[in-house]
Amino acid sequence: MRNWKNILQLPDTRTRIAVALTTDPEILACYRRGFPNLFLKEGDSGTFCVPLSALMAAAEDYSRATYPNYPKAWNQDRNFRLGFAAEAYPHLRLPVAFQWTEPNGHPPADVTAQIVGQRAGAGMSITLAGAQYRVVDIAFLETPEIGMIINGLPIIESLSLVKAEYIALDK
Repeated sequence: MRNWKNILQLPDTRTRIAVALTTDPEILACYRRGFPNLFLKEGDSGTFCVPLSALMAAAEDYSRATYPNYPKAWNQDRNFRLGFAAEAYPHLRLPVAFQWTEPNGHPPADVTAQIVGQRAGAGMSITLAGAQYRVVDIAFLETPEIGMIINGLPIIESLSLVKAEYIALDK
């Protein structure tokens, strides 16, 4: 099991992503020998806080494999479909706290309103019932350009949230 707390302390983004995404047993064994502090001892649970950069890279990996001829999807999935990370790397499965999808209905108006004013892309936040959450999956009727401030009330077709502490936005 990975020691996410120590992985988040790695100063190099590429190393953080490599350690977070590696699934090959031989490579994991090498990392474990060379960097034992990045792994927990058997039976320890540790904290679960994944670097945003690793989730984005994993979601893009999944998208590239699924849609090899549609590069536009790669960047959109990297920013709006972080849940795809677990499709490529099951150890990155984040426990979804809230989810709204068609045909079960749209997110409540107070949740949708919180998207307004945020920069479109990975790392968007929502406050619900006094707690902070991160958007891991969002589908818009009209997808905004990544990096632009979302103006006007968007029509959201689906939305999934996880507790904020599961994703390190600055890593």
